[in-house]
Amino acid sequence: TGKSDHIEGNICITSTEILSAYILPPVIQKLRQAEPGIEIEIVATNDESNLNRREADIAIRSFRPSQPELIVKKLFEATGHLYAATTYLQQLGNPRSIAELNDANFIDFEKSGSLLSLLNSQGFNLSPHNFPVVTKNHTVQWELVKQGVAISGMLEEVGDNEPLVERVIVPGIAPFPAEICLVAHNELRTNRRVRRVFDFLVAEFADY
Repeated sequence: TGKSDHIEGNICITSTEILSAYILPPVIQKLRQAEPGIEIEIVATNDESNLNRREADIAIRSFRPSQPELIVKKLFEATGHLYAATTYLQQLGNPRSIAELNDANFIDFEKSGSLLSLLNSQGFNLSPHNFPVVTKNHTVQWELVKQGVAISGMLEEVGDNEPLVERVIVPGIAPFPAEICLVAHNELRTNRRVRRVFDFLVAEFADY
């Protein structure tokens, strides 16, 4: 990751709100030190940016895209868990079983969202009434969890380092695995600036 004085210009990196806010900043700081001539735009969104339409140069995604014109490199295996504020778990009586969590409040993107379906597939008996607050913004979800509003999922790299919360640990709840991938259009092979940032990100996450 040595300095290359002759690479200049703009690069647009898109990633999820959580990765952009909590995982990327120290990596971007190192990239700015190594490549001061590269100006960086970060698009933090949970929507999938279209690299074919050049909505971004590089994407960091929690799934592996299948389009043949995209270059994909696995960065790391992520693991998510349910987290809640310690104060909220105390309010619930420190539940020790899935049944004791069926009266808890959770946060999802929408009333009948993916978290409801996922948890019910693991033995919960939840309904939209268990989701009194919904938001599509992951960062807002996390702040609500920290304030003791409800329970939601988070990457362990983020959740385990937040002193206001703790994992919801009861028998029968499985972790949520995700493959974090770095994606670029195949013009990466000819664009020196995009190639440099792509390779830098791969190297930074090599031991993650």
